[in-house]
Amino acid sequence: MPVGRLGSTPLDSVVGAILRMEGADQPNSVNATIQRTAGLYNPGHIEYSSWSAAHGAQPVTIQGRTWAGWPTYDAGVDAVKALLAQYQRNDPGITIQQAVFKYAPPNENDSALYARNLASWTGLPVDTPLASVLTGSVPNPTKPPAGSSKPPEGTQTAQGKLLRGIAKELGSMVRLLRRKRP
Repeated sequence: MPVGRLGSTPLDSVVGAILRMEGADQPNSVNATIQRTAGLYNPGHIEYSSWSAAHGAQPVTIQGRTWAGWPTYDAGVDAVKALLAQYQRNDPGITIQQAVFKYAPPNENDSALYARNLASWTGLPVDTPLASVLTGSVPNPTKPPAGSSKPPEGTQTAQGKLLRGIAKELGSMVRLLRRKRP
């Protein structure tokens, strides 16, 4: 799954948003550093633990912190999905926002912003039960309703929001570059 790609299922959309927020494709990311130094992958920036070891990870220490490293990018993505499923097994009523606060705790992250971004990029409200995302019982807001080739009038798809956000950022970058010209 490419980083930040909204998937064909709600779970793929949530995982794609997590990978985007974790900067899995950025050259200075934990994933890129693990890939360069150990030839392993960690697109979800998951720390090494007994849980990650049980899910096929090897330990990779970077600047005194031990991260999980999987043999393939896809194995790292599968680990993100498995970790979300573990959260739901431990707390059957957990919401997307609560899962984000576990995945990216506030002592290390701006968890509230993370949750808002995830909701914005996927179109899923933060109070959506994680169980419905994992089982696919929540409608995927990135796909048109059954029997329709486009979303209902007046609604925005998560992909449309994402594209508008990218266009806005690119416009800002172009304006900055123009100012820096001699």
